[in-house]
Amino acid sequence: MKSVKNTYQLFKVNRSLKTIRDPIIRERLLLLKQFYQGTSLRSTGKQHRVSHHKVLYWKQRYDSEGLKGLETKSRSGRPSRLKPNDEKRISSFLVKKSVKSGWNIKYIREYVKKKGGVLYSMRHTMRLAQKWGMGLITPRPIYAHTNMKERAEFLKKTPES
Repeated sequence: MKSVKNTYQLFKVNRSLKTIRDPIIRERLLLLKQFYQGTSLRSTGKQHRVSHHKVLYWKQRYDSEGLKGLETKSRSGRPSRLKPNDEKRISSFLVKKSVKSGWNIKYIREYVKKKGGVLYSMRHTMRLAQKWGMGLITPRPIYAHTNMKERAEFLKKTPES
């Protein structure tokens, strides 16, 4: 038998399902809907392929915080050594002044050091570039013994992408 509280919560969940478009929150709402309809924690978890502890976790978050409780909370991490306004200025310059073939990670690293005063590792510089929306582009090598005349003829025949 469903309690009055579960009936009210089921009504709220159904109403929220009509408006929410975020697939992660919708999945959590569907999980709660099934639970409030009277299904046990374990069978609800099994059907949604999560543990029954996760069902209980989302139920408690929804009961205490409402719809905001179903959103994924951001995790705090180590603060960046680069100041936020410097990062914004550097990233906007690099993205705006992006060369046709892309940036070299070494140049980005040196530019960040020069403008922001922080020297990052090559790997972290790659992470920053990806965060700023820049992809990794590796140019094909031109070999020392290449016949430049044949290469030019070949490039004329290949269609541009």
